[in-house]
Amino acid sequence: MRSSAATAYLDDRTKARKNLHIVTNTRVTRVLPMASTGRPTIRTVEVRVSESSRPVNFTASKEVILSCGSIGSPFILMHSGIADAEQLENFGIKPLLNNRSVGRNLSDHASAGVSFNAEPNSLDFGRWGK
Repeated sequence: MRSSAATAYLDDRTKARKNLHIVTNTRVTRVLPMASTGRPTIRTVEVRVSESSRPVNFTASKEVILSCGSIGSPFILMHSGIADAEQLENFGIKPLLNNRSVGRNLSDHASAGVSFNAEPNSLDFGRWGK
């Protein structure tokens, strides 16, 4: 059976929660800081329906959990100004938080498939085949 984050975690009871709002057919483009001094507090998420649409902001009362995978999360953080400040400035992005670790050390997990053909009942697995 196929599964996704939605089918695994969003059962009817969870979807009925008053503190959960589900928005579909959208893409998070940035997280935005609250107006404050010192260390930024992130509670606002910028969302777009398409590349050319106007952004819509959603603000959480307590916290935002960014969980977009090993490529999506750094992408959003970088567009939000959270990464290596020098690199952000080279791309015309105003640095919010200088964090040189964002987007670094990503490695691909290489894999190789092996396939073969065997005649039915031609392999002897010994006692493991029972």
